[in-house]
Amino acid sequence: MDPIAAQQRISPSLRPSLALSGDLPAVLQHGRVVAGEVMQKLDGGSLLLGLGGHRVPAQSGVELAVGERFLARVEQLEGGGTVLKLLGARGAEAEPKLLAALRDVVGQDRPVGELLKGLAQSLRGASRDAAGGARLEGLAGEIEGHVFKPGSSGAELQNLVANAGMHYEAALLAYALKGSSGLTAGQELQALAKKLAGEAALLLGQVHGPVAPAAVGPLGEKLRRLIEGFLRTKHGKTAGRAELAAGLERVLVESAAPRARSAELQAQIARLVGDSALLEALAREGGKLSDNLKAQLLGALEELPEGSSKQSIQRALASIESEQLLNVARKEFQDAWHLSLPVPDGERWATAHLFYRENESQREGDEGEEEHSVRRLTLAVDFSRLGPLRAELGITSQDLALSITTSRDDVATRLRTDLEGLAETLTREGRRVRIAVRTGGPEDVAVDSLAQDVRWLRENHILDCEG
Repeated sequence: MDPIAAQQRISPSLRPSLALSGDLPAVLQHGRVVAGEVMQKLDGGSLLLGLGGHRVPAQSGVELAVGERFLARVEQLEGGGTVLKLLGARGAEAEPKLLAALRDVVGQDRPVGELLKGLAQSLRGASRDAAGGARLEGLAGEIEGHVFKPGSSGAELQNLVANAGMHYEAALLAYALKGSSGLTAGQELQALAKKLAGEAALLLGQVHGPVAPAAVGPLGEKLRRLIEGFLRTKHGKTAGRAELAAGLERVLVESAAPRARSAELQAQIARLVGDSALLEALAREGGKLSDNLKAQLLGALEELPEGSSKQSIQRALASIESEQLLNVARKEFQDAWHLSLPVPDGERWATAHLFYRENESQREGDEGEEEHSVRRLTLAVDFSRLGPLRAELGITSQDLALSITTSRDDVATRLRTDLEGLAETLTREGRRVRIAVRTGGPEDVAVDSLAQDVRWLRENHILDCEG
């Protein structure tokens, strides 16, 4: 084998073929890792690269395809010139981890309204016969709490979106990285248990004489396990917090010698538990996490025995994770972020699809000026009696423009009669409101075309159709 060729395969490189000018040298600093994309193939085996907003012609020491993205380390040569050393594996070894993750859940995604309605009905049916019927009935009630209720306030809708399951891992990470005292959740929990154990030992000492230091550590560990279990299963709500307080009191009182258990000690321990600000903070944060749909399904999956109910929950989780991964793929090329919520539709639950784009600038060169930024939302729902509806919403600091499209003339006529009241509802903070209603064809109200329009998937195929 040619050793030079072998070396090129191990450390492929690109060599920019123009003098660096403008702010390009700042992009191509020695030692910096840059992200690039092959924009075009030029004559003589050279390429046109996209680097940090610049188009740079380069000579390539490796075969690259148009549209291929890469990471490279910048190296400035002693005799002048710049070389980009490609990083990471290529070819089959470079298959994105996102692609492999999507393959595990592809085909599992179903309209969330249909999915959750079927799951809630299945759990209620199983609760009549199963030994853990109360748990199944409770989970069905929790799922029904994730359905949008007509007439809900903006704050209630915001809470519904936050708990839909899409951001569960992000919320979990945020809590793990920073709890209410600035410590990680685990450190905070341990510190709380240690603090309560120390204060309880001090109480015991004041009432019944000194407590051996060796007994404080095991007491703290017992308290930590109790609080951790509460945060995982009791949701940190008001009734649950009272249950936790009672559990803490029981552990602290039982830790005393039998002769030391007295009404005076019990009263002091109850006051100690009730005055714990850290306990209140942990209960509050734990409640935020456990109200999340994905957290509730994961908790039930851990508790329930094997059977049809557990399989239904697994399918629901796979559907949520499929949409989470597709949103990661959408982010690669700044496609619209997607969220779906169940909404009432007679005896069934329809699915409301929300698509959101990051702020855009209305005029070139005005990036960063809030008065010119526009937020764009698309909402699409297919109701059993009204048919499909699509609403396009654009919001700036001064204007709100809403365009509603339906496939039926009678629905459009009905909507136009309600425009004045709708405009009054949407008028907030002095914004001008403009609403238009029109009738369109199937392609104008289709939901699937929006949900499946993911550029990353067009460039990274989940299924190999050859063979």
